[in-house]
Amino acid sequence: MPRLEMAREIKASPEQVWALLSDVKRYPEWVVFTERMVETPEGALGVGSSYREYGGIPPFKSETAWQVTEFDAPRRQVHVGGDKQMQITVSFEMTPSGGGTQVRQQMDFQARGLMVPMSKILWPLLMRRRVQGVMVDTFANAKRILEAEGA
Repeated sequence: MPRLEMAREIKASPEQVWALLSDVKRYPEWVVFTERMVETPEGALGVGSSYREYGGIPPFKSETAWQVTEFDAPRRQVHVGGDKQMQITVSFEMTPSGGGTQVRQQMDFQARGLMVPMSKILWPLLMRRRVQGVMVDTFANAKRILEAEGA
């Protein structure tokens, strides 16, 4: 399955960006894929932390379970999650850049079960463009929140 990548400049420090990315309770506020959190970690996010959310892109909405597999503050974090139809690996990398932070997101998708043959048709025709659009909107939300909080 495919990989999507996107990078954006945000006028906020790497620590500020890291704080937003590490606060899973705030995901419904800015992550377009996330409708609501089902379960969040008790303490601070770190390697081994797990959480569950509900969301996705219609008609492929479901509850997904996630686990943090890398956590190198304030540079890189990786979350692996999914459901019966799809495994998704999401990584964020932050690099100081001028007056802010360069944020790079990478998403790797691995279809499962009945979704394997369907994805060969749906991904190039429909899903790639929709997921890219959601990534753009998610970055715009994070940028808006972080730059407003820093003002």
